[in-house]
Amino acid sequence: MVVARNSAGHVLLVRHSYQQSEAWMLPGGGLGRGESPVATARRELAEETGCTLHEAVHFADHRRDRGGWINQLALVTGLAEGQPRPDGRELLDAAFFPPEALPAQTTAATREMIALWLASER
Repeated sequence: MVVARNSAGHVLLVRHSYQQSEAWMLPGGGLGRGESPVATARRELAEETGCTLHEAVHFADHRRDRGGWINQLALVTGLAEGQPRPDGRELLDAAFFPPEALPAQTTAATREMIALWLASER
């Protein structure tokens, strides 16, 4: 998952076309074979939104119980450059929001990961 912030400190959230299309989430995707979390974050952000990720760091691993299986998420943060443009295939929308004023439709998991990022920045 990518906690991509702009120069104002706002976080990039996306709405997917294939699941919970009303929900705002962090961008992200699966690790490619031999790919680092930072490389994955850069690739996924560019593919999905057209933004580039600078000063990227892998700041945490986060485990989510998915009701019978565990999803291990690598959390990467960095500075997003460019105006987000949803790819029109995977993403319906992409926009920056202040961390303290996320849309009501932001998922609980996304809020949790943003809180982990904020704690890591202190």
